[in-house]
Amino acid sequence: MTKSKSAIVFGATGACGRDLINELVSDARYHRVIAVVRRDVVFEGQVETIRIPNLSAQSLAEFDVSVDSMFCCLGTTIKQAGSQRAFREVDEHLVNATIDLAERIKVQHFHLISAAGANASSMFFYSRIKAKTEAHLKNSNILKWTIYRPSVLKRKIEGEFRLAERIGEWLMAPFQWIP
Repeated sequence: MTKSKSAIVFGATGACGRDLINELVSDARYHRVIAVVRRDVVFEGQVETIRIPNLSAQSLAEFDVSVDSMFCCLGTTIKQAGSQRAFREVDEHLVNATIDLAERIKVQHFHLISAAGANASSMFFYSRIKAKTEAHLKNSNILKWTIYRPSVLKRKIEGEFRLAERIGEWLMAPFQWIP
């Protein structure tokens, strides 16, 4: 199979992003894999890195790249961000900026990591924000997009402990055999 596709990953240093980078590098269809990062990071395999220390909606408005696929794995927690406002800056404004970028550069396929339970009417702020970004994508002019809604992240993030995810992992362990 000829490697003919190119991909860019936003959020490449997070739990989903790191695993995704590894998958793309080993995928015979991709000849170019780009990771957008805020700090210097070394990935295994052939990965180009674009370092944007102050990644923001503004910096993405000026960003230009030519790729077939864009993956948005950006996300944080309210606890890690420090406030709902700071959380919203990443999980809504920055994610929406990647969607706008994808629309502007006319990517063939946009992939969004959202969350299980994303719902505009949810009583949970987190779920409402995830629903807003999904709506932004659905209302875009991007011709092909996919939304992924993982429930619990099993990959451990360096220097972080997420109690709810550890409990969820423990509760789901007996059901791992189900495809």
